[in-house]
Amino acid sequence: MIIPKQGLLASARLRRAVPGVHRVLIARTEGLPVYDDVPLAQRDAGAAMTATLVGLANSVAMTLTASSLRSAVVNTESDSLLVVPIDAGHLIAALASQGTDLTLLTREAELVAQQLGGRWRQAAVGA
Repeated sequence: MIIPKQGLLASARLRRAVPGVHRVLIARTEGLPVYDDVPLAQRDAGAAMTATLVGLANSVAMTLTASSLRSAVVNTESDSLLVVPIDAGHLIAALASQGTDLTLLTREAELVAQQLGGRWRQAAVGA
């Protein structure tokens, strides 16, 4: 199980490695927050929406490509949201300013996911 302190460390790593990241959250796949950079009152909605996004994106990936989701990116007019599954029960999401290097962000988020998810994530990525 992932604990909030691990989320704090993951957030610090992503913010240090990728300029432009301004929010990091870790949630359970059923939509419960584990860690989020925002005030407590805003955490439930972020966790629920990112979990929904991952579930939908994974369903699309499985239907269209017959393979599991590695990551999903949503671009808005001002930000980009990257969501990466950690393991069968968790996900990590990072919100970054427009112009952020999404390749670097994806690579760093996948590394963090591997560290947080341990062997499950390594096996899933290698499959």
